[in-house]
Amino acid sequence: MKKSILFQVFLLLLVILPVSKLHSQESIDSGLRKLIEAQSGNMIENALSQIIVNIPEENREAFKAEVKNMFDAMYTDVIAVYKEHCTEADLKKLLAFYETPAGKRILGKTSEIMMESQAIGQQMGVNKLYPLMQKFMAEQPVVEED
Repeated sequence: MKKSILFQVFLLLLVILPVSKLHSQESIDSGLRKLIEAQSGNMIENALSQIIVNIPEENREAFKAEVKNMFDAMYTDVIAVYKEHCTEADLKKLLAFYETPAGKRILGKTSEIMMESQAIGQQMGVNKLYPLMQKFMAEQPVVEED
């Protein structure tokens, strides 16, 4: 009798543990997707609103559907990158942080921070990197004689 009960418990654990792991993975995937969407903020919508004016009116809904599919696939790939480089425990902590007041504030500012950071990088490229490249491209290499 005890063996039968132990065996049933063992079988139950074999079924429950993978399901709980799967549920945990689905929860992480869902959380990461929400995080990635929140991080991109309105940037995607803003870019799309500028592009869609070039699409004929009768094709806009089909275009939006294709773009949605494209971004769904991209989000899946980005989630895989997060999962490749981070442990499940770290991802849970990351998602928990973004649920805190500080995390929500940072998340709300992410698109602004990214846009301003990109502008700084572009300015550095134009004002400093490009002139530096020109300088080194113009200089003749020094050849040492033996």
